[in-house]
Amino acid sequence: MTGPLDSLRVRERVLGLGEVVRHSARAADPSTLEGLSPATVVIATTPFTRLAGEILLASTASDATIPVVGWHHDTPPPWADTSTLVVALDDRVAERWHHSGLAAPMIAPEAVDAELRAVATTSFVAAVLAALGGVPAVTPIDMEEVASHLETLAVALPVSGTGVPDPARLARRIGRTMVLAYGAGASGGVVADVWKSAINRSAKAPAFANSLPDLLADELCGWGQHGDVTRQVFTWLDLRHGFETVAELDQLGRMPDFVEEVVADRLAVEVSAPSPVAAMLSHVMVAELTAVEMAAIAGVDPGPTPAARTFG
Repeated sequence: MTGPLDSLRVRERVLGLGEVVRHSARAADPSTLEGLSPATVVIATTPFTRLAGEILLASTASDATIPVVGWHHDTPPPWADTSTLVVALDDRVAERWHHSGLAAPMIAPEAVDAELRAVATTSFVAAVLAALGGVPAVTPIDMEEVASHLETLAVALPVSGTGVPDPARLARRIGRTMVLAYGAGASGGVVADVWKSAINRSAKAPAFANSLPDLLADELCGWGQHGDVTRQVFTWLDLRHGFETVAELDQLGRMPDFVEEVVADRLAVEVSAPSPVAAMLSHVMVAELTAVEMAAIAGVDPGPTPAARTFG
């Protein structure tokens, strides 16, 4: 679909995410980091880049040897000083923080379009952290592995029966219903947000996200009534990334007992990847392509997002 219903060639660009990883990781030039030995790294975001920051934190936090903090406020953290490295994920936050008199050194990735932003910024910052030695499990070789994995996935995705999620089939099954995206744990919650964001932006459709165990505290209770309504309008996406804990898998396995009777359909979406970073970015690719397919079914253009630009 590269005609009038995909004016910005979203599908084509998403299928090229492997090269986006490779380019963005290379852009984290180690020479620009010489002399830096930060005690803390702050990932500074706005609402338009928050998801990229969360992907990065969820996929690298368990291996980080220095504190990496997400910061979503208009002003820098009051404790930031010359021992802090700030990574500004878009120009707006970089400009505001620069004019605030921030003493900490600050770097930023290249600006890219929305459907590429999460992958590009995650790759850039992961490479920065690897160069600093802050995430020993992430190295330039690992990022090349992620790029190659996404390129292999891009070839397999359009082909039915290849053992990977089929975006066209998922879009048909979702149809005109609204998506409930559920994952497990910190990483699963971010994966759910990835799907919500893609469907909102490209399919121009409502979608909602949550994760275990958080949704057990309140949201699960909300399915006690109105099943005659919800089963007509909601499709549950059961999202797996392959790095769930035993406890998380147990909770996911028990969810159908509570949710299946109150949704129109349950669709399992599972990716297989060599690392948490690769798994998260695989979900980005599948989610974006599914949203493009949903846009095609609805007859809308997945590219332009005038509502978001109104507030950008």
